[in-house]
Amino acid sequence: MTKSNLQRDSLHQLIVECPELRELSMLVGQFNIFRVLGDVSRELRHSNILSWLLTPRESHGLQDRFLKQYLMLVSRDTEAEFLDPIAIDSANITACEILREWHNIDLLIDVTLKDESWLFVIENKVKSKQGSDQLKKYRTIIENHPDAAKYAAHKQHFILLSKDGEEPDDAAYVKSTYSQVYNALTYAFNEHYNVTGIEPSVLIKHYLRLLEETVMEESEIKSLAQKIYQEHKLSI
Repeated sequence: MTKSNLQRDSLHQLIVECPELRELSMLVGQFNIFRVLGDVSRELRHSNILSWLLTPRESHGLQDRFLKQYLMLVSRDTEAEFLDPIAIDSANITACEILREWHNIDLLIDVTLKDESWLFVIENKVKSKQGSDQLKKYRTIIENHPDAAKYAAHKQHFILLSKDGEEPDDAAYVKSTYSQVYNALTYAFNEHYNVTGIEPSVLIKHYLRLLEETVMEESEIKSLAQKIYQEHKLSI
């Protein structure tokens, strides 16, 4: 059999006899509200949805589970100084305010407990990289700016959130990944599935699917694509 005939037969087998290809086509073709809205790599869009999800009293129905679960994963995965996971999990949060783009800081999370307060400064990098001294600039604002005086007594923590765990160029920051966001949201959603409304559930499911497609190292789509490639190298 000639090489061209062999390639033709392999292509025929791929198109006609490969259930993984049909399954992959179905997954990739699924409607996703975030793709309809535009560029899925825009940090602004991710920061907005994260602000909604991290606010305990928002309409998502997750209460403070996603906030706590995400912070616990950050704590577990860092060797730098951070809050203890047990303290996070057992915290009785009485109030939580999240500010967007306060002095250009992506996410500023002000958490009030009975006896103390926590402040989390999150710089969000989906596609772009941290700018020169950008992290230091935001930390300096929190530590020295008159507008931040009300946070002086808070336990302050600085987080660089990125797709692949980019190393912060400021030692005060700990690194975080969107895999942690995905895992924390999956856990929180599964735990509160019965009390999450229909509309929030749809939005959360679409966001989880978007994260799975774009930031997770291992996903159903990537696994199917790899399997198809290994079994049909000749025709691809």
